[in-house]
Amino acid sequence: MGTLLLLCALGAFLSCPSNAGGAGREFALSFMLNYAPNYDSPHYQLYITAVQANAKVTVKVPPLNFKQEKTLNAGERVTISLPTGVEMHGSKRSPNTVRIEASADVSVTSINSKQYTADTSVVYPTTEWGTEYFIFTPASSSYGSYKEFSVTNGKESNKLEIFPRGTIRFEGRVYGSGSRMVVDLQPYESVQLQSVHELSGTRVASQHPVAVVTGHTCTWRFAKCNHVYEQLLPVSRWGSSFIVPPLTFQSKFDSVFLQASQPTQATVHHGNNKKVFTLVRGQTVEIHSSNPETLSIQADHGIQVLMLFNGVTRSWLLCYDPFLMAILSNDHFCSSYSLEALEGFENKALIVARTSAMSELRIDGKNLPRNVEWKKVTGTDFSWAEMSYQQIPGNNKHTVSSSGSRFALYSIGVSQMNGYGTQGQCIQPGSGSFSCSSITCSANEVCEVKGGFPSCVPKAVERKPGTCWATGDPHYRTFDGRHFDFMGTCTYVIAKNCGKDDHLPDFEVLAQNENRGSLRVSYVAVVIVKVYGVIITVVRSETGRVRIDNSLWSLPITLKKDKLTMIQSGRSVVIETDFGLTVRYDWEHNLGVTLSSSYAGKTCGLCGNFNDNPNDDFTTPSGTQAGGAVAFGSSWKVPVKGAVCRDDCVGGCERCENSLMTIWGGDMFCGLITLIINGPFSKCHAVIDPQAYLENCKYDVCMGGGLRHFLCRTLEAYTEACQIAGIQVQDWRKMARCTAKCPANSYYELCGNACPATCSDPNTSSKCKRPCDPELVPFEVLVQNDHRGHRVVSYTKLVEIKVHSLSIVITKTHKGLIMVNKELVNLPVTLDDGRVSVFKSGWSAVVKTNFGLKVSFNWYGAVFVTLPSNYMGAVCGLCGNYNGKPQDDLTPKNGDKPVPTSRFCRQLASGRDPRMRRRL
Repeated sequence: MGTLLLLCALGAFLSCPSNAGGAGREFALSFMLNYAPNYDSPHYQLYITAVQANAKVTVKVPPLNFKQEKTLNAGERVTISLPTGVEMHGSKRSPNTVRIEASADVSVTSINSKQYTADTSVVYPTTEWGTEYFIFTPASSSYGSYKEFSVTNGKESNKLEIFPRGTIRFEGRVYGSGSRMVVDLQPYESVQLQSVHELSGTRVASQHPVAVVTGHTCTWRFAKCNHVYEQLLPVSRWGSSFIVPPLTFQSKFDSVFLQASQPTQATVHHGNNKKVFTLVRGQTVEIHSSNPETLSIQADHGIQVLMLFNGVTRSWLLCYDPFLMAILSNDHFCSSYSLEALEGFENKALIVARTSAMSELRIDGKNLPRNVEWKKVTGTDFSWAEMSYQQIPGNNKHTVSSSGSRFALYSIGVSQMNGYGTQGQCIQPGSGSFSCSSITCSANEVCEVKGGFPSCVPKAVERKPGTCWATGDPHYRTFDGRHFDFMGTCTYVIAKNCGKDDHLPDFEVLAQNENRGSLRVSYVAVVIVKVYGVIITVVRSETGRVRIDNSLWSLPITLKKDKLTMIQSGRSVVIETDFGLTVRYDWEHNLGVTLSSSYAGKTCGLCGNFNDNPNDDFTTPSGTQAGGAVAFGSSWKVPVKGAVCRDDCVGGCERCENSLMTIWGGDMFCGLITLIINGPFSKCHAVIDPQAYLENCKYDVCMGGGLRHFLCRTLEAYTEACQIAGIQVQDWRKMARCTAKCPANSYYELCGNACPATCSDPNTSSKCKRPCDPELVPFEVLVQNDHRGHRVVSYTKLVEIKVHSLSIVITKTHKGLIMVNKELVNLPVTLDDGRVSVFKSGWSAVVKTNFGLKVSFNWYGAVFVTLPSNYMGAVCGLCGNYNGKPQDDLTPKNGDKPVPTSRFCRQLASGRDPRMRRRL
């Protein structure tokens, strides 16, 4: 490992909001208390629309023994009625989480309805969930009603941290404002928390992503009370630009609420008026919205915007009750929405679109009704309109779409003492017509557009390369996975092209075995590769060299215009061709052959015929099946003039006593291979079957009289197989007491550079793509300095790490916190599916990646960066090029010689102000 000390400067950071799509394949949700338990005529329903063809949808609530399955065509919609037991009562946990699984993408909307009290909400798939939320609850309450929110967990056990803004009673404890609640949730468990006190600004954080729904059992202002609720987006998906149209049936005002997760400045244009709000973390601001003016909101950081229809009394006999809906940020618009006309309501669609794209909108493929009036949003290029739509006998579903651009649509409805509102069901996130870009298929599927709708179809099976090996004394594995032992000491065909395809290059791999001490076992001693008219011979103990046409050469070697290469990687020689043949041999006993799938069914030799059928791998040159390993092996013997050899064991092949096999299979010996708990190879088991290596190890150690050399040799073979497959193993040598012996001028690394620099190619390390040396992951570390009392010296005040599409900022301004893509985050935190973790260590924040980068900063002035050795010669910046030569560290990226320090730093400035920002 190389350690780099950084005490210099940094640059600007940018992030782009992500698009929130309502379609997915896995959903989980809970239903909060509507008005009161056991109130009149409860209905809990889901409206599910298929985005892709042949979507098999399963809705289940296992504790309630509820399960329904439907298969939907693209664009088809179904209503699922749920049992009343899904509603949660009080501040309690609930196992009755509703789970939705689909074989293709669907969109989901929920409705929670009782007599004269209802609301709806879009339901986000689990892919839209997050780990940080801020709660909003309406302030106005009728007697006996509660502000409430719920958290729904996914498939993993989870830990919640809740920081309430008002008093909450839960499981026998009272949590006041400023306190910290910790709630452990089981898989698919939900929790509902209620209070008569203000909960807006309450922060919810979780170890794994969760769904959060917020609302009120029954809130009111200008009409009767109504249950309101809405599923929230996590902080990581908040936007910064919003258009909020008014409701034409409101004669007073409605309330628009802004919430911030960090210090934020929001500018609100209301008609010709402008107001700037400065918000702190967790703050909620209320803005009154009146018809006909539209709100236009711009913020310098992501914010959450919700609209509460306050209800309205139209006459002594008619009033419309409140509903709550989240406002879409402009970058979360969709190009097609599905609507459901609900019975008993005046159903309306509230639409926001670019003025230039109004004419492109269609409902059910037709122009919008003539009575739809578009109104310009002052100071923007947007317009808005309200469109009524009715139930059609036998079909309540409508689709509103645009052929050219995205737009926002809200599905709202009012009736006597009732109301509902939420975003429309997004069924096409992208712009334009339906396309494959809007959906996600599984790993075994590809997208095709059929009948105007994208759908996932099975992917054509792509064969993997075949792998064959001979190892130990010696144990064989064919391309198709058949294992056998063969102790012959002659020269044998390991693999060759036996097909009739003239387009595939010919090759042949031979191996000559020998006895070592015992005449009852043998080992690979010589490997011969014939390809492109060249004969390459690798002889045991001639480490670092090969024979080419009887001349001894040192590695590395490149022949036939780069079609044939030979290098040393770790302890092995690697012979590689441009058509997918790779031969590895460790100059002692371990031989491996990897071959492109284009040769499937066209090979012969001890590696078999590569046809996915291990049962016919004992095919002889005559085409018949051999009766056993000895007959099979001897059939592929290559005559060598003057050679004295045998195809079987002298005096019979030895066997090991069961009692000794048990000893050598223990965890201190060969059992290390299969050890799961704290086992050095446990991560490899799912990729490389350890059982064959275990059996080979026990036999070899037993035949070797228990010498540790034989144990270490087998463990090396399994390590190499794992690393070739891209699996990182743990340090097994200390556990097995296998000391690494390295040649002169070299040292041991468990997973070092697989392509060490050579005189013929000194830069090979930076280009290496071989196993145990994965492709170099791009990253950037920058710092920003400031003066503190004296302008002669400066100190680091901010560090930014850019990696895996993340911007991680550690700044003196927010001590104890970090910013991830411009959002403040508490520590510790795991990001990007575990590839990046950030935690506190002593006084510092530490950022660690899965490829070995480690950055620490103490929020004051000391920055340290650590890099693995495979980045040697591949980095640049104020920390130098990490090539082992300190005298050239001040060489600019594209320069050929060092320059003065001041010039070097100026050239590394990455921001607009070259005095302030520097790349490391």
